[in-house]
Amino acid sequence: DRQMARDGLECLHQSLEITASSVVRVHPRRSLDPGVSPSWESVVETFTEPVRPEDVDPYQFVFDSHLIRVTPDLAAFARPSFPPGRPVLEGALDLCQRIHREFTYDSRATTVATPLDEVMHKRHGVCQDFAHVAIAALRALGLPARYVSGYIRTIPPPGKPRLIGADASHAWVSVFSP
Repeated sequence: DRQMARDGLECLHQSLEITASSVVRVHPRRSLDPGVSPSWESVVETFTEPVRPEDVDPYQFVFDSHLIRVTPDLAAFARPSFPPGRPVLEGALDLCQRIHREFTYDSRATTVATPLDEVMHKRHGVCQDFAHVAIAALRALGLPARYVSGYIRTIPPPGKPRLIGADASHAWVSVFSP
């Protein structure tokens, strides 16, 4: 407001409130059998040049990104979950279960700027760190994986408020399976 006044502009509003409404269609959840997904090697082969037009969208999630740099150590970490011929979704679930067992949730251990190699070394962090570990490990094998974040709708104990916003945010990993 002060800057606007200095520039000779008049501030006509003190606040802005936006309300959005949506219609959401919910379909029954399909049962998913990870054991019937294609082998992880066949998924990797899908993204060998040249990539078919229908596979271009997931292909972008094979490469390094600003926060995820693939290393031989990450590939070595992923390999026990992906023996030859294993269905890709079975391997991804096993990898996530291993991260759950081998890493400790500690909200004080990392920040949004903590490098992935430090998370791997400390084996402590939060959901975003663990999602980055999984994504990097999957990408190290050539599998497309991406970061997904959102909010969890919580059901609080009696007498406690429902968590809203950052208190209920979470991070996930999404791995491509044809």
